Amino acid sequence: MDEAARRLHSAHVLTLARWLAQKAVKADWRSMGLKVCNFRSVDIARAADEWLEGHPELFEQARLLCAQINNAAQNKKTPKDEHMCCAEVTNKMDAP
Repeated sequence: MDEAARRLHSAHVLTLARWLAQKAVKADWRSMGLKVCNFRSVDIARAADEWLEGHPELFEQARLLCAQINNAAQNKKTPKDEHMCCAEVTNKMDAP
């Protein structure tokens, strides 16, 4: 993996880790009976950053999630024949 791809991968992992932290913060607040809609997004982001500092395992979860997303994207292959009409496929099969 070249340097640019590594940076992009790292950015994706960081984004996913922050998203996981925000989900955890929101769940924690809801468990305390607080309404998340009463908080500004900047306050949620700050709380998520603090949560992330105390829960480094979220980075590993984010790496795994990023790998799953990449694998799913690579496995999603659409053969060109699916885009052809039936006659084109038949003609292609009949050709020597």
